[in-house]
Amino acid sequence: MSPELQKLKNFCDQAEKLTLTAKNEQSITEKRTAELVTKTDIDVSQLATQFFNTNNLLDEEHLQKHPIPVEQRQAFLQKPELWVVDDIDGTAAHASRQSANPLAGLNFWGTTAGLWNYGKPIVGINALPSYIGERPDGTFFKGLILLAENDKCYIQMGENAPITEWKLPDTSNNHFITLASQTHSRYVVDFEDKTRTDKRFFPIDTHSCIYQFSNVFLGKTAASVFTGKPWDAAGSLAIAQSLGLELRKIKTGELFQGFHIEPMKNTWELEDLYILSRPQNYAIIRSALKAI
Repeated sequence: MSPELQKLKNFCDQAEKLTLTAKNEQSITEKRTAELVTKTDIDVSQLATQFFNTNNLLDEEHLQKHPIPVEQRQAFLQKPELWVVDDIDGTAAHASRQSANPLAGLNFWGTTAGLWNYGKPIVGINALPSYIGERPDGTFFKGLILLAENDKCYIQMGENAPITEWKLPDTSNNHFITLASQTHSRYVVDFEDKTRTDKRFFPIDTHSCIYQFSNVFLGKTAASVFTGKPWDAAGSLAIAQSLGLELRKIKTGELFQGFHIEPMKNTWELEDLYILSRPQNYAIIRSALKAI
């Protein structure tokens, strides 16, 4: 494991200790519309500033106190060394783990981090401490880590399990697509179209990018529809690249060329929606998505 990837792994290991020991009675405030921040978000963000040079750090919560002017954002993304971090992706689920909230007990939260070079992913990690899944041998595990470097993907299924190389499983019989929350006002999966003679797909809602991406990496879903901010894909871009997956625009089929910040708009958000899938599957998955 390279020093850079080991650094990301060490950071996520420390972040896991904070997220798993956090008590439910955290202060929760609204950061932006429909987005929450908790004390644990801030704690993990402070941890990130200890691990990474803050001059080269793009951390969601760190930005709240140290915003980058709109006209400087694109240049910031093109730094030769940029550590990108989402402290807790899926804050609502994490914060309500032990409460009566409908999201309580759901495992779709985690920490994602990556090292980018001029906007391109070099190494990345997705760490989901509460993820529950099934190994290829049929046994179950809790806790998932996906790592990538040098176009190779590695996985740890369960605490203290060995880290082994991972290949994308066969998804030819998979009929599920995960949708970003921003997708619903623009596209639906037309699973009721009985006129289709090819493969039909069914939508799955998720509440975090790390969870929707990681399920594609595990072969649990055939594809994912994504839009978001750079930190939403902090580690996932390198992992997707290592598994031979592609991000393509829904509208045009153009390959994802990195995050481009519009200088006249005060947002980090991508304007377009993208499909994450195997290259050969883009066309059939695109045909299953109907514009509203």
